[in-house]
Amino acid sequence: RYYIGVTDLEEEGVFRLNGDTNPAPFLNFPPGFPQDLITEEQRDCVVLATHPDTTFSLWYTVPCTNSWAFICECEGPCFQSTVAV
Repeated sequence: RYYIGVTDLEEEGVFRLNGDTNPAPFLNFPPGFPQDLITEEQRDCVVLATHPDTTFSLWYTVPCTNSWAFICECEGPCFQSTVAV
């Protein structure tokens, strides 16, 4: 799973990209997610599932206190950098 820079920390149930005041332009949660507000209360960060089953590329909420690898959009010098794999 990878953190994708989307949270509902400012307003429960309203998902925004970090640093943006507008709701995310689209959501990619599986059916039934995010869950009810009581369940989701402490799950404010959104991760991308990478398991090659039916959840592949779908979003899930997780506690922001967890440490996750992250995916971000970048412009400028960091965009021009490459890493050999």
